[in-house]
Amino acid sequence: MDWSASPPPLLIAGKIDLDGADLSKISPLYLGITPKEADRVRFREPPAYVLTIENFASFNRHIAEADSSRLGTTMYVGGYPSLATQQALRTIAGMISEATPIFHWSDIDPDGTWIFRTIERAVGRPIRPHLMSVEIAERSGQVPTRKSAPARCPPESGIATLAAYLAEDGAKTLEQEELDPMLPGVATLTAALTSPEPSASCD
Repeated sequence: MDWSASPPPLLIAGKIDLDGADLSKISPLYLGITPKEADRVRFREPPAYVLTIENFASFNRHIAEADSSRLGTTMYVGGYPSLATQQALRTIAGMISEATPIFHWSDIDPDGTWIFRTIERAVGRPIRPHLMSVEIAERSGQVPTRKSAPARCPPESGIATLAAYLAEDGAKTLEQEELDPMLPGVATLTAALTSPEPSASCD
């Protein structure tokens, strides 16, 4: 067997068990499984959210600093998710309620929008960007020396606004490691509070 062709493991953190194994007594920081074993995951209680993360350092910081209580389920997708990982994400998304929000956190750059769009298609339901906004890019990013094309996505995609911004001249990019982690709901509220008020229109 050619093990070099095997997909990387899926790392998942949260209040989860594996089949009949109760992991609550050992409480691992996260669980590493092969993507094809995603159907063995069991939720000890419904997660408040599901978050997928591109970068390994940001994954570790999020579960240690932002969600040490494991309110949600957080997964490291290994950069650009393999086909096996995409199937695993689809499997896990099918285990949670439609009311449970799914978020993705990537670099604020064209590659990040492609990763977001890939996961959005894989899970087959709406997902929301986490710490990936035009406001954050403008506040903390830099104009790259080389420009590449962001994802092509329909207007209803959760990443459409950022993709449109990154297609513009002078758009700024930012690596996710530059940002401190925070819970998805907190990030959404912070963005709303720090966004400029819309200007009043005149007839």
